[in-house]
Amino acid sequence: MLSKKLVLTFVSFSLAIHIAILTAVGIIDGRRNHQISVFTVDFKEPLKDDQSATNKERKGNSPTGHEDTEDKPGETNIKSYEREDTVNLGSRNTKYYSYLTKLKENIKKNWLYPKQAYIRKEEGTTVVKFSIVKDGSLIDICIIASSGFKSLDTEALNVVKLCAPYTPLPKNFNLSKLNIVANFQYGLAD
Repeated sequence: MLSKKLVLTFVSFSLAIHIAILTAVGIIDGRRNHQISVFTVDFKEPLKDDQSATNKERKGNSPTGHEDTEDKPGETNIKSYEREDTVNLGSRNTKYYSYLTKLKENIKKNWLYPKQAYIRKEEGTTVVKFSIVKDGSLIDICIIASSGFKSLDTEALNVVKLCAPYTPLPKNFNLSKLNIVANFQYGLAD
């Protein structure tokens, strides 16, 4: 009988401490952000490391995996080929990180939860792929994976189009086109 009381006391005490910690964390978060969010906006991190981008960086971003060569009689100048790369908007370990961070901030500022979707409590993730060329123009956009709701998918496409034109690609990227995959996660707050 005494051991049951001891276990019950320990569980109650542990529960009280956990609640206190969770409350403290909530209060700290509340002080940092004075806005109340109706929905969550989250660009998910890629599921796998973007190995293709990492491999291209190691190999000098050349299509053949070799360093650029100078023009020699009978040889093709690799520099003359158009270059492109594909990266996830949430990638952190890429040389494009600074550029992607600014692009992501711009999109977040303009991204809205569609009113009718909010009323109908529609939630889901839309995965969009879009391409930016040297001068910052948006040239391609498509949905790779639907959220299951047309209004959510349409808003994801619209915000990418609205933010165009983007900042031109920096010369040191040595790219003619950057393909970006972005996950637009629509979730209602509890």
